[in-house]
Amino acid sequence: MGLRRYLDLLRAPGVAPLVAASTLGRLPYGMNVLALILLLRSEGFDYAEVGIVTGASGLAVGLTAPLLGRVVDRLGQTRVLVATGLLYLSADTGLAVAALSGAEVVPLTALAALGGAATPPISPSMRTLWPELVGRERLDTAFAFDALQLEIFFILGPLLAAGLATLISPGFAFLAGVTMVGAGALAFAAAPASRRWRPAPAADGPRAGALSVPGLRTLCRCSPLCSWWPGWLSRPPRRRATR
Repeated sequence: MGLRRYLDLLRAPGVAPLVAASTLGRLPYGMNVLALILLLRSEGFDYAEVGIVTGASGLAVGLTAPLLGRVVDRLGQTRVLVATGLLYLSADTGLAVAALSGAEVVPLTALAALGGAATPPISPSMRTLWPELVGRERLDTAFAFDALQLEIFFILGPLLAAGLATLISPGFAFLAGVTMVGAGALAFAAAPASRRWRPAPAADGPRAGALSVPGLRTLCRCSPLCSWWPGWLSRPPRRRATR
């Protein structure tokens, strides 16, 4: 019964091309870190250097993802996905070439950080389009399907990276993942539903944005990853004393 619901979801107009593009662009989420580690190790970098390079990429992703989401809300999906897709391709292709050419850790770290910062926001773009594609009545099924996809990507991605690195080379495995992300972002941006989507008119709101919602702050406080949450987001706004 559950599988039939997902199949019906894929038959909705405009869904299949977007799911195909997002699958192509997000499968490397589970590939690229392992492929990069294997590439750097094969070129003689020690584990400390590998950690610096991969850590720079991961930190950049975490810092810029919320900002890219805000930019999408302002400018729409097409321009952001195309720009980040091309920049991501350039930075991470340069990272692979530099690693294979025997570059030092500093330029590799800079390229890894640039590639991480330019990771195309495919996942939030897909989630934004689900209500328009399938309607509110099937939104729970759509989000469940999206979450299931991500789980599969993080299971299959490392297997695919290890297989390509073993059968061909670590450099090929990393470049394959990079190419898939860039191609997926460009294909997603070219989809009619993504090109039609327009952000809601900007309005002045709280500086925390969506994090001003009490329920969302509660979820973040329950997460171990958000234990550092700024205290000012949890406090109610101060009221000026009236005379």
